[in-house]
Amino acid sequence: MPLQIYNLRVKTKSPLFVGSGEIISKKEYLYDSRNQRVSIIDHTKLMGWLLSRSDAAVIDEYERFMLSDVRRYTLNDFFRNVHADSSDIRGFTLYATDAGAALPETGSLRNIACFARDSFNKPYLPGSSVKGAIRTAVLVKMMQENANVNQYKTESAYLNAIGQGTGAAANFDVMSGVSFADSLPIPQSAMILAGKIDLSKDGDTNRINIVRECVRPGTEIILKLTIKPERCGIVTADYIKQAISNFGRYYLNNFSSKFDTPSSAGGESFENCLLLGGGCGYFSKNTVYAQKPWNDAVMTVAEMMKKNFKRGKHEKDVIIGISPHTLKCTKVASPQQNSSRSLMQVGVCEISIEQVS
Repeated sequence: MPLQIYNLRVKTKSPLFVGSGEIISKKEYLYDSRNQRVSIIDHTKLMGWLLSRSDAAVIDEYERFMLSDVRRYTLNDFFRNVHADSSDIRGFTLYATDAGAALPETGSLRNIACFARDSFNKPYLPGSSVKGAIRTAVLVKMMQENANVNQYKTESAYLNAIGQGTGAAANFDVMSGVSFADSLPIPQSAMILAGKIDLSKDGDTNRINIVRECVRPGTEIILKLTIKPERCGIVTADYIKQAISNFGRYYLNNFSSKFDTPSSAGGESFENCLLLGGGCGYFSKNTVYAQKPWNDAVMTVAEMMKKNFKRGKHEKDVIIGISPHTLKCTKVASPQQNSSRSLMQVGVCEISIEQVS
């Protein structure tokens, strides 16, 4: 059977984070608080520039900077002390990112978790991140459709299909015939820094000392979706669309709506939406709640959370009536008013699929 090829469009409705595993330390970037810009420094080029100065005092000053407390001596201070001008700094700047609402105009800097980047240092959305979210949405749909048949089947039991032939080859995972190419590079202008805020069930917020490099809201990213019909069973493009539509309602009704959000938070319908990437919360990446009655699911998740996050106070989750007991949020500066900050959930993305003619 011929391959079916589609364009899958991801439109970010809130900051999207897919981590590369790399961390930019407080000593590795310049922060322009007036313009809310962060410039990431290429330290190989910086060291070349320092050595080209042929001045031992400059090297000594750099050593003093590296050994100093960044709260008292920042990279901005160092460049000022060694008389580096704007053209010098541009020469060893790797790229610049909008700081958004992640860093205060005054106060301590924070380490930055980097977004996934290709070999040319361009941000991109890995196809594997999208496939993982769609796999969860497909599973939730399958489980809801078969809720009265077998409530405690394993995930593989739902996804395994019986094909032609005999032996192990007769059984296959229906998602094995669904593949996603990585996206094209995302423009650097579409990147923003976003902090981490935990929202409790009663509406209280707790800002965590983490900053992530994210795709800003309102960005469209396109990936290629390829379906091999003979390997997908019931999982067609239309089935995936239905699963995505179903997941948005499922997430809103079963988790997001259970939190008292502040009046400053934007309302979200989650229509045709998935939660993608890192930092968007456990609920969006599991199927426990789709498989079990609510109280049983809360107890199961709470036990797992207690075991893996011993300082997270998850022993109270059963009493609270939800686990995990926080909604993963961030604040983003309004384009119209830089002083305005909107609280929103992390990783909310609207998904659409169209066949390539």
